[in-house]
Amino acid sequence: MTTIVQDLNVKNPALLRSVARVIRLDSKLRPGRYHLTPNMSILSICKKVAYEAQDPVKLAFSSIRTQEQLIDKLATPLAMTPEELRTLLRDSVYCDSLGFNTETIRCMFLPDTHEVYWTISPKELLHKYEQSYHKFWDKKRTALAQKIGLTPVEVSIIASIVEEETCARKCLYRLTPRSSLLRATSLLSVSEVTYSRSTHRTTPIDIRVSPQVLFATHR
Repeated sequence: MTTIVQDLNVKNPALLRSVARVIRLDSKLRPGRYHLTPNMSILSICKKVAYEAQDPVKLAFSSIRTQEQLIDKLATPLAMTPEELRTLLRDSVYCDSLGFNTETIRCMFLPDTHEVYWTISPKELLHKYEQSYHKFWDKKRTALAQKIGLTPVEVSIIASIVEEETCARKCLYRLTPRSSLLRATSLLSVSEVTYSRSTHRTTPIDIRVSPQVLFATHR
């Protein structure tokens, strides 16, 4: 509660604490991420946290070269630990259940933006990316890949190699596909969104509630 008072510059801290006691906020705290702004009333602040009205976290990245980079991009903004996600991505049985192995699992993470809750579990997160992968690789795109003798995973690998070697992915999309290599990269024309974190502080704050501690970070 002290964090909320200080970061939102609450003018009447005593009233905030009184409302929190009346609605028994301490007993209702659940893990979550709550975006609070100074124009919110004290009652709205307390209700938002008490009723678990979480605000989603946006996950977005343009390109990932290593599994460790992937783990860092996904785990850092969320409550899960990097080790939890790393363990799952190295689980051969689990990866096989998704249609990949521990080496190709990275192909499942297409550059796109996803909104998830801060408390999402590693398995729930991977399931969300699995759904996105299959939505992208529909029958039409899969057929195009098969037409040039490639699987969706092989297309992803080739596109990754081309991108890393040329550092000019957008230029590839302008080329006329004359080889399997260029046709493969043109199949993977997903809109790129660069993952970034704001370096300047703004007035609103994100409150993250864990089972043991309540803390805030500026976004």
